[in-house]
Amino acid sequence: MCWANLTLACTCVYVSDAYNYFMIYGANDVKCYVFFLIDLLIYFNGVERVLEYANIIPEEIEGSVYPSDNWPNKGSINIQNITARYASTLDPVLNNVSVKIRAGEKIGICGRTGSGKSSLTLTLLRMINIIEGRIVIDGIDISTIPVLTLRRRMSIIPQDPVLFCGTLRFNLDPEQKYVDQDLWNALEIAQLKDYVLDMGEQLDTIVTEGGDNISTGQRQLICLARAFLRKSRILIMDEATASVDLQTDATLQTVIATAFSDKTVLTIAHRMSTILDSDTVLVLSEGRVVEYDTPQNLLRKDGSMFIPADTPTRTFSTVVQTPQNCHDTRPIEPTMLTISKQSVYPQHN
Repeated sequence: MCWANLTLACTCVYVSDAYNYFMIYGANDVKCYVFFLIDLLIYFNGVERVLEYANIIPEEIEGSVYPSDNWPNKGSINIQNITARYASTLDPVLNNVSVKIRAGEKIGICGRTGSGKSSLTLTLLRMINIIEGRIVIDGIDISTIPVLTLRRRMSIIPQDPVLFCGTLRFNLDPEQKYVDQDLWNALEIAQLKDYVLDMGEQLDTIVTEGGDNISTGQRQLICLARAFLRKSRILIMDEATASVDLQTDATLQTVIATAFSDKTVLTIAHRMSTILDSDTVLVLSEGRVVEYDTPQNLLRKDGSMFIPADTPTRTFSTVVQTPQNCHDTRPIEPTMLTISKQSVYPQHN
């Protein structure tokens, strides 16, 4: 509470000085009076926040089980009846969710906004509180593992790629664990090697804050190269292709299909084309699992939430139009894709 008391004392000193100034110079000045009230509110808001932060219960980062250095060595995930929420004062965002994911399986996760897609992946990293149930990865309950160990053993590529101010080498390997050859191999797998070779400083090229001097698509590919370097058995892609063009989306899917062929990949979908090649699709609604099956079975299922009821039925030719053979550079829409003869490609949020 010492910081809270210090902040409160500083605020009181400021208010006292401001009040004296106001009484001497600005008693008849409405503008001065307004500025005084605004500053007063701002400073007391600061006190309120410090008091709130001072009472936050620290995250439990320690654990009772310390897995081996190669854990997880398979990548199987068993989600058992979990209920999760962001805070004790809020309603659960996931309710009684149970999913079994085999090692090396590619899972597509879809659902409307607020259905719990990102929340489900955050439970794997223990970013939100699980109040019921448990998650077992390769036979170990993740609630018993130190938080830092758990998060270091998985990789996530978010919708907004994260790059740091520094060299490209630092962004790929911030802990300096790998030699240059490993970095070049990762860049080649991410199809960035030629691009980096054309840079004057190559691996020592400076990346500005947030990667503003690199395009969005290239930032995503750098994050993908970083994930490959970590050699994590579990990769989470949280709408990683939502803000990139069709060509970059196709590149990402190609890299994932080859470099991560033996890894467990969880993909939250923005474009339906992203998860059509998944082994299994998980459909969420209001924090609950409503469907869990192969994409082909869900597309053939009558009344499937994978195909919203208000979507008009369309029939396509036998030619499958995918990002690899589509020459249209516009952002792809679900109804632009072809799956197979007599198949319906749904409009899905």
